[in-house]
Amino acid sequence: MLIERQNTLLATPIEATGKPTSLSILGDKFTPNRRTLQVVGVNGYVNGTTRALVAGVKPLSGESGIKVTETLETGLKSLGLPVEDLKARLVGGSFDGEYFYLSVPDHYLAKIGVDPAAKDWYTFW
Repeated sequence: MLIERQNTLLATPIEATGKPTSLSILGDKFTPNRRTLQVVGVNGYVNGTTRALVAGVKPLSGESGIKVTETLETGLKSLGLPVEDLKARLVGGSFDGEYFYLSVPDHYLAKIGVDPAAKDWYTFW
């Protein structure tokens, strides 16, 4: 029920543009009881304000940049957005330093088919 409501909010056009909100992805890992999980979410403009919405908490499938990216992608799929729609609405993301050390933003942009020459249009912090 909550995911369905969240997906409806993300699909609703905003008044200023007549299109659904642009999205910024979020990811962070944490390890309770020796099991590493990744919180995955998005920031979007919903009901007149910017909101962080959780897409999922997924078990990490590995420690490499590729595996962290795959887990991030799995969480984002729960939003129900086609890859082309997410690609068109994506503006960047927020992660801690390890994600950059592992090149997760670059891996993710490559995975969704962003031309390497266009990656500077995205802002990752």
